[in-house]
Amino acid sequence: MRDKILKLARYLKSIKCYDELDHLLTVSRAYAEMHAEGEGGWHIVSADVPLKDIRWAGDDLMEWGYWGLPISDSLEPKLGASECVSIERWDGTPEGFAIFTHSSTRPIETFADMTSDGFRIARSGLGSLSITFLQDDPKSLAENLRWRVNPENKNYNLGSMVVIAAINPELMGSQGLPDSILDDYKNGDGDPLGPTFIKNVNILEEWGEGHSWHDNSWKLPGRFLYAAYNGINDTICINPDWDGSRATEYGKRLDRNKKEFLSLSESSSSGDLKNNIVSTKDLFEGSEDDFDIF
Repeated sequence: MRDKILKLARYLKSIKCYDELDHLLTVSRAYAEMHAEGEGGWHIVSADVPLKDIRWAGDDLMEWGYWGLPISDSLEPKLGASECVSIERWDGTPEGFAIFTHSSTRPIETFADMTSDGFRIARSGLGSLSITFLQDDPKSLAENLRWRVNPENKNYNLGSMVVIAAINPELMGSQGLPDSILDDYKNGDGDPLGPTFIKNVNILEEWGEGHSWHDNSWKLPGRFLYAAYNGINDTICINPDWDGSRATEYGKRLDRNKKEFLSLSESSSSGDLKNNIVSTKDLFEGSEDDFDIF
């Protein structure tokens, strides 16, 4: 029996222990939920605790005593400037914002870099966040986050960290045109089939000149990242500089470019533009009934 206890104790060095009252620990979330059900003020949180702080009474292997520092001291640290709280004590995302989540292979410590440097959005998605993020339901977000990092989940489970973006929905319908494409049309070198507009430009920026991602990705500024979920200890680390309500200056410029292009295409029939800008209206007029036009 002693060998079995030692084997379990070694296992406890790395396993999550679910804590009910800062002293009663169990290795089973279901067991913790059963005990906490109907008890006012009980919170189930998880943390890795040192073996030296664990005691066993010698009866039920599901119940262990804890004689260490308060769980909250190790469970709710600061991550850079971010405050980390148990997901059980988290109030959730701000109301009225669209929520997007990204499963990451990177450790939770890198979230501070993401909030300061920005987040990569591949240009191949033409500005769509779906190439990197999944849109999530705020009402079931805590449950979804836990399932995302669950080893049994084989769908978009890349690691123990999940990045959460919270964005004003009014910014999501924006479209725009890069400066270079607008210049091409002004100079008569634009594609006669019309340009492809970039989506969600009001939440995008460019990486700086010389950056390795400058030509193949856009930047989602770090202020749009609301928080990161740490699946290792079931905590949420909140970005204190979050601001998902304002459009970027880069996006505003691309939005103006689109409006200028549409204005130029409407006036192209006047012949006062170099080599003409083909009106997108003329290009596709009647094509809705011609199934040979793709």
